[in-house]
Amino acid sequence: MKLSEIVAQRKKLHDLKENFFLTTGQKNRATLFYINDYLKEKFHDIDSKYQDLDQLFSTRIDQEIASLDQQISSLQQKYLNQSREFFGKILIEDYNYITNTRWKLSPQTHQLIVNKLKSHSDWIFSGLIFRPSALDDIRAMVSCNPLYLVDLDRALLDVSVSTFPEAFQQRLRPYVIDHTRENFLHPLPIGNFGLITALCYFNYKDIDQVKQYLIQIYQLLKPGGICSFSFNDCDYSHEISLAESNVNSYISGSMLKPMIFDMGYHIIFQSRDVSGISWWEIQKPGEISSLRGGQTLAKIIAKSK
Repeated sequence: MKLSEIVAQRKKLHDLKENFFLTTGQKNRATLFYINDYLKEKFHDIDSKYQDLDQLFSTRIDQEIASLDQQISSLQQKYLNQSREFFGKILIEDYNYITNTRWKLSPQTHQLIVNKLKSHSDWIFSGLIFRPSALDDIRAMVSCNPLYLVDLDRALLDVSVSTFPEAFQQRLRPYVIDHTRENFLHPLPIGNFGLITALCYFNYKDIDQVKQYLIQIYQLLKPGGICSFSFNDCDYSHEISLAESNVNSYISGSMLKPMIFDMGYHIIFQSRDVSGISWWEIQKPGEISSLRGGQTLAKIIAKSK
């Protein structure tokens, strides 16, 4: 049985146990048998038998869930290794696939992400977008000044830069990185960013790569700065099926969460779309601030002789 099938079966058992006691189990019988002393006396022996059946039912479900948990635990390492093997070899994803594909978010989730990015963006600090071509509404972060665009290939960045008016392109800072090198984000200014985002970027990175990104992003962020990102949360069966087909990498929220806490981040927002995309926001501790006193509104014109 595939891991996705085991996780789906475990959820069904968990839901069955919860729904049983909410609808037909102890709660309903307590209402029926104990509403007055007469019923309590007349049906006490039946109630005791039902309690024994409830306990047997609960025990059997717990035993089956424990058995599935063992199977999940034994398969997780196998899936992690397969994901490392497959996605670790991908230095630059397929250009045509990236430029011609947009993540099919529900309208509600798309608007949620756009609103979140707009609310976190401010001209007093720099912003950074990994894989800008994947963000349908890159303009959600144009308030950040300057706005850094980062990817593994220059052609991918050019696609995004070309969507802006030529005058605004002067505020954009495209950077090509090589994440096979140590400290691959080192060229970017340390402690300078108030908002860093990565939509549909960590979905194609194995968990070791994501860990290295988040460690270095922590150094790039200002105190109080936010990193928002999507990933393929394999705590859910649908996302595991994507990893089984090598559509996305194998990363689970339950694995990622302790890593994030160990790095020093706070998790401030979590959301999951019906398409399977999980969107998290994590924050570096502190109060965000800037030395900028005001935004430049005028330009310098050379004096004619």
